[in-house]
Amino acid sequence: MSSNLFSLPAFPSLSCEETAWEGFVVGRYRMPPFELPEHTMTMHRLAIHARPIKIEARQEGRRLSERFLKGDLTYTSPRVQFGARWAEEREVLTIWLEPAFVARAATALSHEDSLETVPHFRFRDRLLAEIGLALGSELKSGGLLGRVYAEALANTLAIHLVKRYSASGRLASDVVGQLPKRKLRRATEFINDNLGRDIALAEIAANVEMSPYYFARLFKQSTGLPPHQYLLEQRVKRAQVLLTETAMPLAEIAYRLGFASQSHFTSLFRRLTATTPKVFRKSL
Repeated sequence: MSSNLFSLPAFPSLSCEETAWEGFVVGRYRMPPFELPEHTMTMHRLAIHARPIKIEARQEGRRLSERFLKGDLTYTSPRVQFGARWAEEREVLTIWLEPAFVARAATALSHEDSLETVPHFRFRDRLLAEIGLALGSELKSGGLLGRVYAEALANTLAIHLVKRYSASGRLASDVVGQLPKRKLRRATEFINDNLGRDIALAEIAANVEMSPYYFARLFKQSTGLPPHQYLLEQRVKRAQVLLTETAMPLAEIAYRLGFASQSHFTSLFRRLTATTPKVFRKSL
């Protein structure tokens, strides 16, 4: 886990799989019966339960007890006093978001008081579940679709939390329209100039002086592609040029174009072209 990220609570785990991106962590945990002492939450936490379980909790001094079903959610917000216990084995996918990450995402919204959110002990929310499970799939794949994809999902999740569970009870209007041509050109040039490194969605957005969420929505509405898909397609197009015009080894091409490994390069190349780099080169 990156040292510049927050520290997570220590749970006893039968199994644990987690990964940290800038400002948020995604984890899949299988835990034995346990009692978590009441403490002050420092992060936004969304938990997606993977199996039925009864959980008893104390939240802001109030006792709660629910039987969770597969797919039920729990959301706790920063500064809330929370403790819980369970007497059965528990399986959960959890997304932790730094308050600063959520605040940065929420600069796309029109009202400031929406940053205060209300915790929900057991509830259903189709969009939150879909985003959370998509992040879980990216965790399981080892980050196949890349940092920009994971950050876009996390930003959308943060915005939905702020809009839907605002303490004010008011919803912000959604983002509509397209990027000004000047900003779109700057964004695409920045992406193409940095294909060889692990750029962040926040970097691309900052280059055009926008919030990550607002930028990602308008970029897709302007190009028909989300930023992560555009980035992947540009990397594969550049790879096709190198495969055609050079005898550079596949591992070197993967390294030069910011892929995690040659196998990562091959997987994404096949995903976008229906063939492998090796077969593509042989067919020339």
